[in-house]
Amino acid sequence: MPREGAEERLLDAFPRLRWESRCAADACFHVEPDEGVHAGRAGYLEATVEYEGDRAHVHVLAT
Repeated sequence: MPREGAEERLLDAFPRLRWESRCAADACFHVEPDEGVHAGRAGYLEATVEYEGDRAHVHVLAT
């Protein structure tokens, strides 16, 4: 996706994500495990963003 606004679009798509300060990528987000699991929602959600030029590579892991 385009680099500009990538983190904001990710947070709009997954509003339960929280920014993580320790990160090997350019930006990392996760869902707190104690927020509870509801029908149709992932129990664990993690997203990383890596920037390359004017592009943002977003990786999402949900279980």
